[in-house]
Amino acid sequence: MSPYTHVPHPHTIERLKHRDKPVTTADVMREKFSTKFNCWLAVKITDGVGTMWCAYAFALLALIGLPPR
Repeated sequence: MSPYTHVPHPHTIERLKHRDKPVTTADVMREKFSTKFNCWLAVKITDGVGTMWCAYAFALLALIGLPPR
């Protein structure tokens, strides 16, 4: 038996209590149009590719791969 006893840091416990839930399209529909469209698009993209950073990487790769004029 190990003499070590795990004691979680109080900030960790507090952050876990108040962590945000994932954004859904229903949450997005309560905002004004410009914000609503941007959030709706971001939710659709992240549902498809995982994260917005991944979406940005795919967009950059597509721009780099365009043939020159």
